[in-house]
Amino acid sequence: MTGNRRRRHASGVRWLALAGLCAAAASPVAAKSAPAAPVLEVVAVTAQRLASPARSASVAVSRRVPAAASETAPVLPSDLFRGMPGTFVQQTTPGQGIPIVRGLKGSQVLHLVDGFRLNNAFYRSSPNQYLGLVPTAGIASVEVARGAVATLYGSDAMGGAVQVVTRPPAFDRPLTAFGRAAWVSSDNGRQGTGGVAWGDGDNAVELAAQWVDIDDRETGGGETVVPSGYESRGINLMTRHRLAGDGEWRLLAQHLEQPSTPRVDELVPGYGQDDPSSSLFEFSPNVRSFLGLVLEPAVDRPWADQARLQVGWQRIDDDRKTRDFGSPLTFTEQNRSDLYSASLVLAKRWSGAHRTRYGMDLTHDRVHSARQVAAGDREPAVVGARFPDGSTLSSGALFLTHAWTPAPGTSIELGGRYSRYRVELAATAVDPGARLEPDDLSLQLGLRQELGGGFALLANVAEGFRVPNIFDLGTLGPRPGNRFNVANSGLGPETVLSSDIGLRWEGGAARAELVFFRLDYENRITSVETGELTPTGRIVVTSENIGRSRLHGAELGLRAQLSPRLALDATANWTRGEDRPGDGTTVPGDRIPPLNGRLALAWDPAGPWRGRAVLQFAAEQDRLSPRDVSDPRIDPNGTDGWAAWHLRAERDLGERWTVTVGLDNVLDTRYREHGSGLDAPGRGLALAVEAALP
Repeated sequence: MTGNRRRRHASGVRWLALAGLCAAAASPVAAKSAPAAPVLEVVAVTAQRLASPARSASVAVSRRVPAAASETAPVLPSDLFRGMPGTFVQQTTPGQGIPIVRGLKGSQVLHLVDGFRLNNAFYRSSPNQYLGLVPTAGIASVEVARGAVATLYGSDAMGGAVQVVTRPPAFDRPLTAFGRAAWVSSDNGRQGTGGVAWGDGDNAVELAAQWVDIDDRETGGGETVVPSGYESRGINLMTRHRLAGDGEWRLLAQHLEQPSTPRVDELVPGYGQDDPSSSLFEFSPNVRSFLGLVLEPAVDRPWADQARLQVGWQRIDDDRKTRDFGSPLTFTEQNRSDLYSASLVLAKRWSGAHRTRYGMDLTHDRVHSARQVAAGDREPAVVGARFPDGSTLSSGALFLTHAWTPAPGTSIELGGRYSRYRVELAATAVDPGARLEPDDLSLQLGLRQELGGGFALLANVAEGFRVPNIFDLGTLGPRPGNRFNVANSGLGPETVLSSDIGLRWEGGAARAELVFFRLDYENRITSVETGELTPTGRIVVTSENIGRSRLHGAELGLRAQLSPRLALDATANWTRGEDRPGDGTTVPGDRIPPLNGRLALAWDPAGPWRGRAVLQFAAEQDRLSPRDVSDPRIDPNGTDGWAAWHLRAERDLGERWTVTVGLDNVLDTRYREHGSGLDAPGRGLALAVEAALP
């Protein structure tokens, strides 16, 4: 990918997107969604840590439920997070992807699975692959709490908190087997899911398994990206058990493995490159295993009327094989994180005007890391690991939020959290190690004011922080963008002040929300060039707390039941960011998403077919940071704007079978989501068959 692609003017893209929205609204061609789906009553787990209606939260919260299994993508961010208010999706390879929330990414956003942390001690603050290690089989919904929510969740929840929610098995359900097979032509992608579910009056279980086999991607216009194919295998298990006197406990287990996933941007020449950075770069393998226990007993005590206790273990193996382009040396790495966590959340309604949530969190994460190097067929030799082997990151925290309703229609929420961390960087042959014990007190103030006529004013001011983890403190080795990282064990926490104000409206069959936000980001850990080069020509960089950023923007969401058979879901996001890298200059923010959005029309007529039409679009992004300009993934003249159509139609065959046909990227548009490592798939025929058998 050398040279510059022909550019389209931004206004032309905006007019194309607007024309597409109007055409979609007028078109009888649509796609899938349940008729008269509930528009208003949405439950948001991420906002309060205990289930509560989204309308009661003072923070901006969005939630998406897959329209059906036919919408579930092989990798979590690929479809479900696209087009949600405040989010944008970046993919470096087809087997990976991240949601960017309010311009922040990676470990600047907290990722949760059923209330358990996914972020671990070597979670990168840049695009990473770890959300791609969560099984898509068995997902009930994804949720995003936008803005700093550190009061409830602690470190990393600066841009927001993203949560994946597993579908709970139903009690009183006969033994049922279910399955789905799908194929997409643009990458010859084959995907299969299957499982069993059963429940009696007191117990329930659902086990779902998935298999994904993706060939090299064909982009718009017919170009094939080699290599970009991958495989994955995963399982998702949840059991539920009633407790005497009401309440229940749940057991959760997940496992997913990608045996060998190529890092496309390292293996394919990017902008400004005649040769790729690497001749070999494989995540081989990447594995996530998880076990969790959740106890939610019936509570009627003077100090609590609701409780949730959870304990969990997560292991992530981030193994890889790499070889710089033109080098005879092949590096093999084994990197592992074992994260243990426990938390207790309690709630008490003291009266109709006062309610308190409080609790504690404990975590302990241990990192194991090793690396070997070999030249040709020679025996591998042990060299310095990517992370200091045996390093740990532990934390303990207490938190409390109190909601007060001083008058009907007025709700004020005040929260606080004290967190203490211990980061122990193990000694190596070249570094004596280090021990850090940072602490933090985060506060939050929220307001929700009913204005009448279905309108409500939302305002929220909150502090957030991110403790430097093992990746920040001790990373050694190659990085994307032809860089080589050296460690800095003297880093401190990053902080952010998040503020937003919004207007929410709820009518009889519609809901809309407009939110304006600002993030003041201080002590940002910034990668700084040292002025040196490695023997293979990579730029040597290290990390320092010298960065400052200002981000602001607007988020618009609309859901409406236009008729008993036609539903509309629309979003638009705009973010602007500026960085002060510490050298006295002010530059555009790093990898800031352009104006983007999504419109979906779901149609369920009286006939046998249901349909869905989706338009996704983004304007051009030509406000680039110096790091963007030097990143081979990003056109130094900016990323072109684009608009892409996707169609789905679905039909039930009897009571137990469903068939889905679709056409992705109908116009075969060649486009790239800003910051991604490869272009999006081109036109592709999609076929899926689903069955549920007693």
